[in-house]
Amino acid sequence: MRGKRKTLNAKDYQDISIWVDKYEDLFSDYDSRDFTERALSDDFILEVRKLVREMPSENIELKFNLLIEPSNPETEAIITKNIHEHFAFFAEVIKDEMDTIFRNGCIMTGLGFALIVALIYVGNVAEANSFLSGSHVALEPIGWFLAWTGLDMMFQQSKKEQETIQFNLKMTKANISYASFGIPLDLMSASETTEGTVETTITTTNTPSKVIPCGNSLRIAS
Repeated sequence: MRGKRKTLNAKDYQDISIWVDKYEDLFSDYDSRDFTERALSDDFILEVRKLVREMPSENIELKFNLLIEPSNPETEAIITKNIHEHFAFFAEVIKDEMDTIFRNGCIMTGLGFALIVALIYVGNVAEANSFLSGSHVALEPIGWFLAWTGLDMMFQQSKKEQETIQFNLKMTKANISYASFGIPLDLMSASETTEGTVETTITTTNTPSKVIPCGNSLRIAS
């Protein structure tokens, strides 16, 4: 009997609320292409990655809250598609790189142990031949180097980006929602805290009292 696929409710997701002035804040300032092709902002990716690391759940919901720009479902559909495709692409790229390292490690390990076995055989027949004896001494370190380097590639280097792969896979499945508050610029005022952090105060009852900037007009709600 085929099992039923579990349907996730809103409460099954852990949400990340990110406040932006407008849709463009999610994209790189140096990329002037259309939304369908533009690269995501490094600030956005770094901030989301930091927050996702702190969440044990595999189910993430990104909530984008636009302070100024009005909602545009067509643009939001493009952004959602771009975000999922971006993280899916990099998950695949990094996975391919780690698989290549693992394969190369297997090859090096195999060559290293094959050389060691061959040198053991040569050592048994080289007692009366000074050239073979000298070759055995010179090549044995190479055999061990290949073997140990290959094992390191297989069990260490090929696993070091596993966390990055898992993060990207999480983001490919992330639920993405949008909310637009359309707050006029004259209703927002900036102030500097004692720690030197600039905070934006919102004079409306429909949004949190403060949003803390974290680069490229991205903000985390407080």
